Amino acid sequence: MIRKYCLSISVLSIVFLLSGVLELIDNRPLASAQQIESQGSDVQQTQSQLQSTQSSSSNQDPFQTGVANDVTVVRDSETILLKGQTIPAGDFIHLYDASPYKIINGHLATKIPCDTSFQPKVNILVGQAPKVQVIQLHLIEEMSKAGKLCIYHADLDPTSRVAHTGPGVEIGTITDIAIQNPTNKTIKFPPTSTMVIGVNEIEPGAGEIEH
Repeated sequence: MIRKYCLSISVLSIVFLLSGVLELIDNRPLASAQQIESQGSDVQQTQSQLQSTQSSSSNQDPFQTGVANDVTVVRDSETILLKGQTIPAGDFIHLYDASPYKIINGHLATKIPCDTSFQPKVNILVGQAPKVQVIQLHLIEEMSKAGKLCIYHADLDPTSRVAHTGPGVEIGTITDIAIQNPTNKTIKFPPTSTMVIGVNEIEPGAGEIEH
């Protein structure tokens, strides 16, 4: 008799628990059609924004990006072998052109004929064609031989100094580099004559100078 009584209590307890669970399920709020539609709209809007951002990034000119003021960090290095090249009197060889970009930061090193006083026999012209000027070169005496070949270097910077002038006379905009024979005789470059040009930063907007 006791067993039947306990069994009845157990069955009633299970029925009670099941009824409570069913009641909780029935009372749980369901998302309305408006809420579901709103959530779907938010997801679509987020996807559209991501696609727009990716498209803008992929279409952007890499030369227009970089550090502030549209200055782009690059590394372009050119080694030009001058052996056997000749420059007639008063003429020049055009070596580098960065147009339509301006060179903001760079460096050049050159091994060229020099006199017994370590002075170069040719000029290095820097600027924006046709407005180019002779850049001030700095001698590396330890690697030079007076009367034969000397090594010089210079920074490619708008504030670089123009040779044979006083302080404050600057090169300005740089797009072009050339080597000039200022003498009245043809110059022929001997073996190991070289020009190395390195460009580190450029900037758009060089434009053209009116002739």
